[in-house]
Amino acid sequence: GTEFAKMIAPRVILRQNLTKTPDSGAQLQWNAVPGRSYYLDRSEDLRIWQRTAIGAVTGWTDAETPATRFYRVAEAD
Repeated sequence: GTEFAKMIAPRVILRQNLTKTPDSGAQLQWNAVPGRSYYLDRSEDLRIWQRTAIGAVTGWTDAETPATRFYRVAEAD
């Protein structure tokens, strides 16, 4: 998979791991902080983003994966 890191608060690093398989699509996992909720954005062109509120989870699967799709996960306010 591919790993990304993003600073979401002082001394808190959100690490993401993306694995794409032909059978199950794109599987994204991150090190969620207990008690915090997250949202996932996805885009096919880095200009238009579709936001999905996903709650207090540590992973998400995108069964619909075109040839190119970008993801970002962030802590919800």
